[in-house]
Amino acid sequence: MITWNFDDGNGNSINVPQNVVIDDVTPPVTPTLTDVTGECTATAVAPTTTDACSGTITGTTTDALTYSTQGTHVITWSFDDGNGNSTSAAQNVVIDDVTPPVTPTLADVTGECTATAVAPTTTDACAGTITGTTTDAMTYSTQGTHVITWTFDDGNGNSTSAAQNVVIDDVTPPVTPTLTDVTGECSATAVAPTTTDACAGIITGTTTDAMTYSTQGTHVITWTFDDGNGNSTSAAQNVVIDDVTPPVTPTLTDVTGECSATAVAPTTTDACAGTITGTTTDALTYSTQGIHVITWTFDDGNGNSTTATQNVVIDDVTAPLIPTLTDMTGECTATAVAPTTTDACSGTITGTTTDALTYSIQGIHVITWTFDDGNGNSITVTQNVIIDDVSPPEDPELADVLGECSATAVAPIINDACAGPITGTTTDDLTYSTQGTHVINWTFTDASGNSITVAQNVVIEDVTAPSATCPEDVITCDGFVNSIGLTNVTDNCTIPAVTFDLSGATTGSGTGDASGEIFNPGVTTVTYTIDDGNGNSSQCVVSVTNSVVGDISVSIVENSLIVETIGTYQWINCADNSIIAGQTESTFTPTENGEYAVIVTQGECTDTSDCLMLTISGLGKNGGHQDFKVYPMPAEEFLTIDMGFENTNATIKVVNIIGQTVVVKRMLKLTKTDLDVSRFETGVYLIHIDTDQMNGVSRIIKE
Repeated sequence: MITWNFDDGNGNSINVPQNVVIDDVTPPVTPTLTDVTGECTATAVAPTTTDACSGTITGTTTDALTYSTQGTHVITWSFDDGNGNSTSAAQNVVIDDVTPPVTPTLADVTGECTATAVAPTTTDACAGTITGTTTDAMTYSTQGTHVITWTFDDGNGNSTSAAQNVVIDDVTPPVTPTLTDVTGECSATAVAPTTTDACAGIITGTTTDAMTYSTQGTHVITWTFDDGNGNSTSAAQNVVIDDVTPPVTPTLTDVTGECSATAVAPTTTDACAGTITGTTTDALTYSTQGIHVITWTFDDGNGNSTTATQNVVIDDVTAPLIPTLTDMTGECTATAVAPTTTDACSGTITGTTTDALTYSIQGIHVITWTFDDGNGNSITVTQNVIIDDVSPPEDPELADVLGECSATAVAPIINDACAGPITGTTTDDLTYSTQGTHVINWTFTDASGNSITVAQNVVIEDVTAPSATCPEDVITCDGFVNSIGLTNVTDNCTIPAVTFDLSGATTGSGTGDASGEIFNPGVTTVTYTIDDGNGNSSQCVVSVTNSVVGDISVSIVENSLIVETIGTYQWINCADNSIIAGQTESTFTPTENGEYAVIVTQGECTDTSDCLMLTISGLGKNGGHQDFKVYPMPAEEFLTIDMGFENTNATIKVVNIIGQTVVVKRMLKLTKTDLDVSRFETGVYLIHIDTDQMNGVSRIIKE
């Protein structure tokens, strides 16, 4: 800080302080550093730069300063001015070996037969000692000069090459051999001898002299041994010919004969003369039994001879000729015939035997035949009699086994030429009940293992239709019928299925009994079909006539009830469904107020009208039975009562056809309600409804 005094010269002054701030914010100059180079190694020296405040600054680094690995290495130098400012610069250290190894001068490798070069070495400024490499062969055995080119590589991309001679020069001749004499009595042939050579190994001699000699005396062969490399040696060999051996004394085989014999002059061999034929002064042919001796002389024509004796033996020892007897064969039986053979002295001889001649048992039988020439010589020969049944039994035509519902086959029997009757066997079923054609494969095997297989059809074909008892035609008055089902439904094979079709007044179809159907007014034809499932069926037709009484129309005229429907009549009191005695006319005039209905009979059917309320005094309401609806009709579970409008103080009573009350239901208000009829028995009922507004009766049907 500097304190400044300001004085105006009149005795007035002030002091004012001033800060002098020294703050170095400029980093040192970033230097451009030259590369440090070397071929094998290089060491960097710390570089310097300048700073405005600190002057010269020497760089520092944490990197290595010395490098010997080929390539470019980077040193990062940091220059710090000591005032919190620094800069950095990179310097390359480049190791680049560009000097190849020293090229050596290589001495020749020599040998007479073979030589192998050893890899030479040289020196390199960086790599030191380097061993040469080559793609050439290193071992040679061929005469002459061979050049190996060696390459010396320092591993840094620098190499040099040098040639080295391998000289193969054979100057030593083969070994001179000592050869043994070649000798012979009649002739001799020398075999080319061999010797050894340091390089060529075994060498076979060659000569221009003859190698085979047959003239008595000593002959000389000069052999030359050449190693093929310009070196040779020679040696002499004697061939000596001197015949001193007489002809071979032969061993002569006896000349034999059963009736007579003639000797043929025998031969022997001589080393020089070859084959020599004997000569004799004795007879050559003899027919007298016994042993005769012939003396033979063998002379080689060279002053050498030998003698040998030969026996001529007359001795009949030959048995008759052994014949080859053919087998006697038969399938069921066979008989042998006595065979013959020949004999050198006796001619034709017929065989004899103690064995049987005829056989019928399957297998091989052996007959032993004896052939005797009458001179004490005989032979025995066997002959086979083979009984071999190879024919299968006769192939029969088997008739079909038939049945409508089922059928069982019986094992058939056929005939065999040898075995006689044979019964068939099978693994198939014998009994069948399924419609269609079934095949049984019968096997017939005779005692000799011959068999045939024959198919037999088992045909199950149901052609009989089922039957049933048809019911009588029926008439119904309410559309319901009972007991119109079929009875005695039978079939010869199955339990037949029963179906029906409805036509006419009522249409439809179903299975089983048609009694449960509801028949419409008119005539309905019920056609039953009985089907056995095998393509056979029959039909039964029943007529159901519903003669329902037509709508009963009753009107009130003054104090009388008049029925307009045609028929016969009986009026009833609806209060208790009681018959009103004597009231059987179409017009009924009650004597007291109440509800009344009429029973109308048409033919066999009757029906009852709705109940009508008749008030003679005129205080009540006549009619009203048409003021409500009931449905469905017929009903099964529930019946809906629809009044059409609200009624009060309602009583609902249901009575059956015989006047019994079934149910009573009271309601303060009634517009529409459901009535449970599920427990009602099937039939016709009357429903009575009495309210403040109306009275009415309606007929309902429970199904």
